[in-house]
Amino acid sequence: MTRRTHALRAAGITLLATLALGGCASPGAEGADGSGTTTVKIGMAPYFEYQPWVLADQLGLDEEQGLDFQFTNYTSTDKAVVAAYRGDLDIAPSCQACTLPLMGQLPDIREWMITNQFKGFILIGRAGETETFEELSKEVGDEEAKKQILESLRGKEFAIRSSSYLSLLTAALEQVGMTTDDITIIDFQSDSQAALAFIGGTGDYYIGSLPEEAKLLASPDKYVNAGGTDVLGDAGLWFSTMNATEKWLTENEDLAVKLLAVWYRTMTYMADDPDTMVPMFADAINEATSATLSDDDIAYITTELERFATLDQAETEFYDPESPTYFMKAMDFYVPASADVLPDDYDVDTAVQNAEFFQRLLDDDDLVEWINSPI
Repeated sequence: MTRRTHALRAAGITLLATLALGGCASPGAEGADGSGTTTVKIGMAPYFEYQPWVLADQLGLDEEQGLDFQFTNYTSTDKAVVAAYRGDLDIAPSCQACTLPLMGQLPDIREWMITNQFKGFILIGRAGETETFEELSKEVGDEEAKKQILESLRGKEFAIRSSSYLSLLTAALEQVGMTTDDITIIDFQSDSQAALAFIGGTGDYYIGSLPEEAKLLASPDKYVNAGGTDVLGDAGLWFSTMNATEKWLTENEDLAVKLLAVWYRTMTYMADDPDTMVPMFADAINEATSATLSDDDIAYITTELERFATLDQAETEFYDPESPTYFMKAMDFYVPASADVLPDDYDVDTAVQNAEFFQRLLDDDDLVEWINSPI
């Protein structure tokens, strides 16, 4: 498969009722050296963003910090977040925009860690029926091409999981004075259902998870990339996250910092030894998604469409307020867009604790030295 733009992994929102507040990490069995280990129950979803946890486990990085990772797979991140709230997990995968609609039903869920920045938002259209930003911009320039493509969406149908992508479309259309009332949303329960319907002829456009988008774009005679963030604008600034309950974070602050250290140690491996890590990543994501992506596909996706930052890179790119990819800029779009589903007392500084835990990691000289030590 040649290099092509892949699209957004999605995490939908399925609201479940009658939930109990979550538990905490449990002490594990004694290690071979007589030291205790701490079991960490990690929820996994079939997306690129969370596979480094599997790689960390395979490398033994959890054991180096006295941890024992235990994984439970979920078909979507919303199910994992619900499981964490219920106490079945310690930490759960999600994304910034995905968590917001949950806050009314799961008010004690806290976003405490950024895994990566996703850079592959795209609109998939039908070949022969859809103008593309790549071609149009050559004729009229970037700004005019964006304007023309966005305005051409008026009256079009979108096969999507609206709980994941409606806020993205809302912010994109606002750039040209349009609203989602100007388009038609055909809502589905999952990305795969939306993709199957799109393949069957439903809708003019599709936005969905990376595996589904990759399958569609493998048939360029049928489907095309109409435009990515060049069209969608700053609303395309998207971060995947890990979440936990307020109770778990309060009781396990030091453990959470260790988990961050394990993650960034894995990023060191990915940056310094791609020849080893890319095949491992390919095995992990192909097993998680039943896909057959090649090592070349993985190398392209994990470097061009997913920003897996090292510790130093994350500090300057994600956590610096002056950075164009500062993580809170995304919340400036998604919090207002989710106003109708957020509780009246929602406080972003309480619900989003990424910077606080990242700073705790930076303040721990021993962990920082371990993260950056030669592999």
